Amino acid sequence: MLVNAPVLQEFINGAKTAIVAAGAYARVGEIPLWLVILAGFIGMVKLDWAFWLAGRRWADGVLRLFAQDERQLRRIDRLKRIPKWALFLMTLIAPCPGVPQPLVYIVAGWTGMRLRLFLAANFLGSMLFTLLWALLGYQLGRAAVDVLKVIDKYSLWVTIALIVGVFVFAFVKENRKAKQKG
Repeated sequence: MLVNAPVLQEFINGAKTAIVAAGAYARVGEIPLWLVILAGFIGMVKLDWAFWLAGRRWADGVLRLFAQDERQLRRIDRLKRIPKWALFLMTLIAPCPGVPQPLVYIVAGWTGMRLRLFLAANFLGSMLFTLLWALLGYQLGRAAVDVLKVIDKYSLWVTIALIVGVFVFAFVKENRKAKQKG
């Protein structure tokens, strides 16, 4: 999908790779840059409110269910008192690679962050990172498009080879076990 429909992929899942790929296609004139940014932004934010809501409704009960002693319960209570500015910053940088977005959004809901404030931080951070990824792809341009086309050309065959390899490996391993027992 990165080659044939990067805008659709970024709209569906908000993937950073799809945003970069679409930005590269925008550079070579195949996709308008505004569409890349809009689809990437919508893809990144469309379900984040659901994680906030899950945190608001169920996180307290789930955390207390898994707490094994009083010390862990005290840690949970301490975590719930995170300052509002820290929650805002955490939500703002959640789209950054390496940050567990769903966990940040669940904690934001659980700690009582207002939906309006959550959405403001979420929209601002997602727009910032969408622009960053789209501009990265735009800068890469033709080179990234060429690499994507090569990957697309061989990906089916590499996938089939990996699947066959896994089956052959499993068959050989089971065959050896059967010979050792018999």
